[in-house]
Amino acid sequence: MVIDITREIYSGMEVFEGDPEVSVSVEKTVEADGYSLREIRMSTHAGTHMDAPSHFHSDGSTMSELDLSRLLGHAYVTGSFRDAIPDGTRILLSKKGDLDQKRAVELLRSGVDVFGTGENSPEPEGDSEYSVHRILLGTGAIMLENLDLSNVPDGTYGFAALPLRIRDGDGAPVRAVLLT
Repeated sequence: MVIDITREIYSGMEVFEGDPEVSVSVEKTVEADGYSLREIRMSTHAGTHMDAPSHFHSDGSTMSELDLSRLLGHAYVTGSFRDAIPDGTRILLSKKGDLDQKRAVELLRSGVDVFGTGENSPEPEGDSEYSVHRILLGTGAIMLENLDLSNVPDGTYGFAALPLRIRDGDGAPVRAVLLT
């Protein structure tokens, strides 16, 4: 069974404070033009998306340099980054964005290199310095944000998340799924 953990993209959807609004407009219709066509305007960090290291580090890798094999495998879904995780977890998805600097370093040392959250950011509320982003992306870790984990029980799942291949991209929309 496939569980889609990607949020829908639509005009007026919630975006990170200060980011451009999302707009999806009808440009052509089957009735009037013989085919349907939509125009999408959004930032690389709207909806379910991935952050590349270049999002916070000028010398960091970009979306077009990403090794896609890192985004396939088994993921552990949990309620909080603070929860205990199984040994060997490489892809960790948390429903909450409550990852502090100390826990981020612990998880990196344990072998986690893909971090996903159901919120706009893994940072604890009030961290306006983006310290966790800087730590994770500085090591080359991958970050996924705005996953829809609301109806997913904790546990281990097959996982795939493929970003758009945006040249020199600091981030990209992603279609992310869990497999049972």
